[in-house]
Order: sequence, then C-alpha cells, then structure tokens
Amino acid sequence: MDAADAEVTIEGPAQADIVKKDVQNGVLTIDYLPVIPGEYMVNVKSHGKHIHGSPFSARISGLTAVCVTESCEFLCAL
Repeated sequence: MDAADAEVTIEGPAQADIVKKDVQNGVLTIDYLPVIPGEYMVNVKSHGKHIHGSPFSARISGLTAVCVTESCEFLCAL
C-alpha cells in the first residue's frame, strides 16, 4: 500500500491532523495528533475496504500521540 491508496479518517471529540508517509518496501506510516483527550476511532481503508483490525480504538489522555501502520498494530504511545 502506498499513501495514495490509503484512506484514513478519525472520529472523536475533536478533529485530528493526519499525516501519511511512504517509508519503503510497502510500509506506510500514518501519524495523527489529537488536540483534546477522549475516545477516538481510527479508520484505515485500502481501495475502499478496511484493513485488518480497522477501525482501531484509541483512548487519548493528556499529550498523547498514537502511530498506526499497515500491519494493523499500534506501534507506540508517546
């Protein structure tokens, strides 16, 4: 999947800025930064279909960012 094929939407208490980055070897990194705490749903689709595990649930408290990759795992909570 490349950035052009990925559709990412985030539902939650506030709009979150989304950044898609092509890394290499078919790996796509998607970063988002919510501006207020709360429950967010991260929807990741490729060619109009949810990838495995999507939608992802994220509970944000304080100053937290969550990274999602094509492998459908949460990589980090900073």
